[in-house]
Amino acid sequence: MPSKSKRIWLLSLAAILVTIVIALAWTGPMLRRSDVPDVPLSPAIAIRDLENKQLLRDYERGYEAYKAEDYRKAGQLLFPLGRAGVVEARYLVGRMYALGQGVDKNLSEAERWIGGVVTYYRAAAAQGDVDAQYQLGRIYLDTLGVDRSEAYEWTAKAALSGHSGAQYNLSQLYHSRKGENLPAEALYWLRAAAESGNADAQHDLGFRLARGQGMEKNPEQARMWLERAASAGHDGARIALKAFGLSAAAK
Repeated sequence: MPSKSKRIWLLSLAAILVTIVIALAWTGPMLRRSDVPDVPLSPAIAIRDLENKQLLRDYERGYEAYKAEDYRKAGQLLFPLGRAGVVEARYLVGRMYALGQGVDKNLSEAERWIGGVVTYYRAAAAQGDVDAQYQLGRIYLDTLGVDRSEAYEWTAKAALSGHSGAQYNLSQLYHSRKGENLPAEALYWLRAAAESGNADAQHDLGFRLARGQGMEKNPEQARMWLERAASAGHDGARIALKAFGLSAAAK
């Protein structure tokens, strides 16, 4: 029989091992399907309608972690929200499965998460919800192997209602190859989005004007659009202003 001191040492070692196992389980990339009940994944609420501030902060933290490619943290925050029915969280979890970001790539699981999101936005879009039309078009644009006509249809509807993000996406639909002359439709919607205050469109337009990329070079117009984008917090616009010698500091 082991001595008292040895028994104490063995018990301490066991406690340490249990603690390590629990910690590893908690800090894993995401929950597996087998870790939770197989409950329905129908979306129930969009972020804009989420009134609980703590849950809203958790989503924002998860989204920032996702953008920073910290998929472990993103999964810990977004997975429970998505399973509970937060539409945007479900979409991001679906993307993680589709692209193998922090989890094993699983297209059937991705479809399970994203399919309900599409159904949710489609129902709202059919009722004239402009943001839902934009979101639905963005999902189609962002998903490989889907009918691009769906992306165009919903994006165009939102663009015609004045949604600046949809206007910018519509310009991309008309023209995705950089360096060539912009088709008239692409330029029209790019300018419309920029004038509506979309910082990405302002940066894109200013960058093209600065380089003469796809349109006639115009440094003054380039400075105006890049400064607008930079004032809205667009880091690429601030870099472009310096790179092209258009910022006040560069003069």
